[in-house]
Amino acid sequence: MKVIIVGAGVVGIQLAKRLIEEHHDVVLIDKDPEAVKNTSHSIDCMVIQDKGNNLIVLKKAGIDKADFFICVTGSDELNLVTCNMVSQSFSKPVTIARVRNEDYIYPMPIGMSHKYYNVDHIINPGKETSEAIIRSIESGVMRDITLFEGTRFEMTSLQVQKSSFFSGKAVKDLRQAFPWEFLIGVILRGDSYIIPSGDTVIEDKDTIYFIATRENLIEIFKIVGESNLIPRSVVIVGGGEIGSSVASFFLGKQKERQSFILALMRLLPKGKRRAVTIVEKDYQKCKRLAETFPDALILNADISDEGFLEEQGFKEHDLIVTTTEKEDLNVITAMYAKSQGFSKAVTLVMQLNYVNVAYRLGIDVAISLKNCVIGSILKLIRRGDVKNT
Repeated sequence: MKVIIVGAGVVGIQLAKRLIEEHHDVVLIDKDPEAVKNTSHSIDCMVIQDKGNNLIVLKKAGIDKADFFICVTGSDELNLVTCNMVSQSFSKPVTIARVRNEDYIYPMPIGMSHKYYNVDHIINPGKETSEAIIRSIESGVMRDITLFEGTRFEMTSLQVQKSSFFSGKAVKDLRQAFPWEFLIGVILRGDSYIIPSGDTVIEDKDTIYFIATRENLIEIFKIVGESNLIPRSVVIVGGGEIGSSVASFFLGKQKERQSFILALMRLLPKGKRRAVTIVEKDYQKCKRLAETFPDALILNADISDEGFLEEQGFKEHDLIVTTTEKEDLNVITAMYAKSQGFSKAVTLVMQLNYVNVAYRLGIDVAISLKNCVIGSILKLIRRGDVKNT
């Protein structure tokens, strides 16, 4: 496919590199001569120094034959206007605009889609990143959960303790103990994986992998009392768009989302259900958060203040999610929280190279905002020529 990208920033360049690796015909446009000079030496595609909202320039780039037109400049307004102009002038290319300011797109007027701006797809970094963080929590931060695409089945793991219902029982006995369909696919014992038979006896410290529908997994975990494996206490640092979305997830406000984690959370007795704390240093944001999340504890404080985590008694909490706009603060806070007894830590970073740094420092999950944008755009391109109507 032929793809035209306007904007030679980090996202534009990385997106171009990925598309070139997949053997697509890519043209990159940017008005900054320095950016164009550097880009020309680093990637193998046509690079044009000019304004991306100029029809003459776009025709020179081959817009008539383009399958996708992507605008990822630093200006939301320019991205929307340029995509609008392309949609009005050319029928073929699918238009994609990166829009950071959610006020431009939420809430969309009733009955309107992105066609309100005459743009096929709008990518909002905050929304895409929030979804990535939530998916990481659902799919493995607190538990190993694998979804089998196109089926109703999921796989989750459980480490067997001495007091566990499973300890000392043969696999065939477990099948008789539960009326629900399930499969124990693998048992991890020490460093070895075992494919169990009916006579295999489960031992203490084994990790067993269940495969079943979500409904059956929930019933099994409910009966054997293993709901203690789910997060009861969550600290979210940063009460902006991303932090608020994560809080909405844990407080069950996203009615459309059904997940194994949330279903297990509902099994907890009322007094033991998840406690959500949001730490935000902006007082006005705290006021809005308190109105939006009456069930959460909102702390108006700077997480970087010396001794803050110790003073608040945030020891042996299950999960910390750091979502401020300062990636160095996010990484340091998550790393320090782990040293203070937090079981798991998820952190938001802006730059791609910070992801590996975070993992080396012992953080469980690092989500890159720019990576989320690139991934979302690539997903649209790989779907093919899909235009909103």
